[in-house]
Amino acid sequence: MRGTAFHERTKLLNASTAWFGWGEYIIPDIYSSLERELLAIRSTVAAIDMSPLPKLDIHGKDALSLVNSLVTRDLTKQKQGQAVFTPLCNDAGKLICDGLVFLLDQNHLRVVSDENFEWFQMNAGSLDVSITNTTHLYGVLSLQGPWSKSVLEAVCDRPIDAFNFSSIRHRTIADVQVMVVRQGFTGEHGYELWVDVEKGPVVWDAVMAGGGDFGIEPAGEYAVDVARVESGFVLISADYTGAGPDRQSSNIIVDDSHQASPYEMGFGKFVDLTKSNFMGRDSLLEEHNAGQTDRAIAGLVFDAESLREIYKSTEANPNISSRVRWTPLSVVENGHPVGRATSVTWSPTLKRVIGFGVLPRGMTAQGRDISIEWTDDSGKYLGDVFAKVVDLPFVETRRRTL
Repeated sequence: MRGTAFHERTKLLNASTAWFGWGEYIIPDIYSSLERELLAIRSTVAAIDMSPLPKLDIHGKDALSLVNSLVTRDLTKQKQGQAVFTPLCNDAGKLICDGLVFLLDQNHLRVVSDENFEWFQMNAGSLDVSITNTTHLYGVLSLQGPWSKSVLEAVCDRPIDAFNFSSIRHRTIADVQVMVVRQGFTGEHGYELWVDVEKGPVVWDAVMAGGGDFGIEPAGEYAVDVARVESGFVLISADYTGAGPDRQSSNIIVDDSHQASPYEMGFGKFVDLTKSNFMGRDSLLEEHNAGQTDRAIAGLVFDAESLREIYKSTEANPNISSRVRWTPLSVVENGHPVGRATSVTWSPTLKRVIGFGVLPRGMTAQGRDISIEWTDDSGKYLGDVFAKVVDLPFVETRRRTL
């Protein structure tokens, strides 16, 4: 394990001493408390270390051709200076991963997703490209929350007006060149600040000082994970298993039977079937023409009374969720497993236990009650609980608002 570009600052603020392992890195899991950090994301502004995000830089005259052949959206329709969200699939139409493609210029793209260096190398063939793993070269400081724009205005050398969602800009903070990307994984208005590793502490100090008047708080991985569930954002390894050859960056054991198509994970609107000749197109076209997938993802709100009864009857430790559960729970019908509940967690915003359901299409109607086999953190079965199917997201998302 290694520290990120901001580790020398975050380690001094991590009062809980709880750390989260992400690939080769450690980042704070909780600085003070989940509730305080999530409140900052939702109501003021939070500073979040997202540096461990896997990154590939692809250079060369065929860079756009290579990346465009491996994603489901048509990058030739996008402008330079954009960060484009897109699924990546294998030939069978199963998700390799989902992520962002930064269109930096015609011959330089950056892919920010899960680990996929081997996948890109396998498919580069004789194309004129160079593929570089740049994960360790950059720190990524994410500002998320209603006051994130005000903080940026306070610390940047130039205004950031007319900065639309998924746009990329370049600014100077404390005499350091920073790439600013309007993005985030919390559902709130936010930005990612990309900085060379050695300049990370300087930018961190400037942002925290400039954010003091706006209630800035550092937020750890736990709060970000809960925020993304509340906002209806699925996560590779937690909610589906990537179908690629690369080792995934999550530090958990994944189940290959949980591979999924973009349609099953709610990414159908990011599949452009008018685009010809991209990886997985034939399989995805066949799936699309069938009208619907066998499975789909939906929101779940767990019944509090059935959870209370389980812990009362078993006298188990009443810790509903020590963090977001990345190990799925079985959805059962007539005693047989038919689906899974993923990313189950306590939501401080909603004051409920929520999660996602990867369910047979016939079970996804809003308001339907389903039964789930509940386990403790060790995997011990405690009993069945009930959950109600709801639409996603659980909370209103404001990431595209100005």
